[in-house]
Amino acid sequence: MLTRRYIVFKALLDLIEANFTNQIIDLSQVELNKLESTGIETQFFDEISASDFANLKTTVNLDSIKTFFFRNDLITYIPDDLFSCFKNLFSLTLKVTDIECLSNVFQMENLIELDLSGCNLSRLKDNIFNDLKNLKNLNLSFNRLKTFNKKTFNGLVNLEILNLNKNQIHSFEKNALSNLKKLKNLLIEKNKILHLTHGMFSGLNKLEKLSLNGKEIKTIDQRVFQQCRIMEVLDLSENKFSQELHPFLFRFNKNLKYLNMKKCSPSGLECLNRLTQLEYLDLTGDCLKIDEFYKIEIKSLKFLMLTCSDIPKFGKIFKELRALEIVGVENFPEGCLKFLQNLEYLHINFNKCLNKLNDEHFKGPVDLKYLNMSTTHPDDNLTSFRNIQLAERLFIHSNDVEINTTNRYMELIDKTSFYSDQPILCYKDFYLKNILNVSNSVKNSI
Repeated sequence: MLTRRYIVFKALLDLIEANFTNQIIDLSQVELNKLESTGIETQFFDEISASDFANLKTTVNLDSIKTFFFRNDLITYIPDDLFSCFKNLFSLTLKVTDIECLSNVFQMENLIELDLSGCNLSRLKDNIFNDLKNLKNLNLSFNRLKTFNKKTFNGLVNLEILNLNKNQIHSFEKNALSNLKKLKNLLIEKNKILHLTHGMFSGLNKLEKLSLNGKEIKTIDQRVFQQCRIMEVLDLSENKFSQELHPFLFRFNKNLKYLNMKKCSPSGLECLNRLTQLEYLDLTGDCLKIDEFYKIEIKSLKFLMLTCSDIPKFGKIFKELRALEIVGVENFPEGCLKFLQNLEYLHINFNKCLNKLNDEHFKGPVDLKYLNMSTTHPDDNLTSFRNIQLAERLFIHSNDVEINTTNRYMELIDKTSFYSDQPILCYKDFYLKNILNVSNSVKNSI
């Protein structure tokens, strides 16, 4: 009885807040008491039934509720029919931390968003989502899930986003995701997957974005992405590959535009040359061998990030490059940028004290919009007046260049390009979002 009273009382408070300008709540005409969003967050009770929620009909028009939130850390069992009274629910957030497994509690055909993150779930029963024909967004992050089979996601014929981040997933049975015919965004970050195997992503013909950021993946089967043919965004960052990437790894992924391999220590980079539409490539982290870099021949690149001790000599293949960021530099050869005439954004971080810079070091770029040079060496005279003068020559609108310097840092900004009514907190982000001409999928992934 206490449970029912609390739930009704909470709904009344939500009604009053939703109708603040009209202080009269008429309980004799419940159909007029419409409430789009409500929820229960309490530790007052350790059990609940469908009748407890159904009792809300004495106070609220249940058909009007579109969004519902339920949190309780004491409940150990959820009845299958708990939410059956909410016929028109669009969004449900469930936070229960003492239930290891859920059965078929989601009998809501109109549901579009379901958030089960942080529920301490270790397994999901087969066909648990079978009634959720219209679900588009499913969040299962921050649980203890380990594996999935083909029946796990049965019924999710319209699912577009699946978040499996920060579980303990070590494998997918072959074709486990194949029923998700409309899936566009799959997030599997920070799990325990060691090997990306053939068939893991079978059936995901509509997949546009795949995030596998983590520290566990060691090997990648050459066929693992072959059905992800329209994929535009792939994040493999922080995984330490133990094998050279197969030359045919990206054979079927010519639509890929964003690839993040930060801290992956990759080798076999000639496989990237099949990515004829790639615009953004991140190879920062561990120092890249110069011979590996020279395997890359991608004409479409717009933004390139590297960690290397020697700045490579960029060939004509990179003439469309607009932005370059290089970290850990110890050697800056003269003329290495001479074919980068279209470069707009340049960021170089030095690890070693430099000899004097001259015009030959910067030969190539003719219309920079942003330049950032920094050093970690205590004796470096990077920001000398002479170096600043050299840098200013790279800007067409030199009279409109803002210069910021410290002993180890020099930043030059073309204010005609970086114009905003609001303070710019990060020039890199601003450049990527507002100046660099790249696909929306790239901008939305940065």
